[in-house]
Amino acid sequence: APLPIERYISNFVREVPLPPQGQVKVEFAFTTDKTFSIERPAINELPMADFSFRPLFASLSVSNIIVVLGYLLQESQVVLLSKHYSLLTPIAEALLSAIFPFRWVGLYIPIAPLKMMDVLEAPVPYLIGLSSEYFSMVDVRQRPKDAIFVDLDRDVIYIGDVPLPKMPEQDTQKLTSSLEEAGG
Repeated sequence: APLPIERYISNFVREVPLPPQGQVKVEFAFTTDKTFSIERPAINELPMADFSFRPLFASLSVSNIIVVLGYLLQESQVVLLSKHYSLLTPIAEALLSAIFPFRWVGLYIPIAPLKMMDVLEAPVPYLIGLSSEYFSMVDVRQRPKDAIFVDLDRDVIYIGDVPLPKMPEQDTQKLTSSLEEAGG
């Protein structure tokens, strides 16, 4: 009698080893006609992401993505704004993944309710997603001056008193071409 699928899954989960990063590819087969493989990226390569970068490239131009990444690397206060709540988390995750090999250690709230707007006054680095209603509700003079606001619906960045990050020209050009190729 054929084995139930549960036995195959159990055997797979318990017996197929997870390969070391970037060194080995583990190959296995459930049947004789098709072989599967598992491999992990090397330590110095981008980590695997279980989400799409498409929303990021669809919402922001490459030049604005680079500006936001510069602010994140400076551990600035970054607010993502959109009327589409479904965009906030995937774009925030894509941005945090793109700063690899660095890790974001600041406050991270991918979708904050408007009732939590007071958190924008926190004196720490943050990446927070908010409804774009925030911009119409709060007067410009009452918005935090140390935060940048990234309008994902309009591909616009509102910069308060935070100076634009300086990045080497050659590296910026290289990053621009890589991002254009990846998002294109």
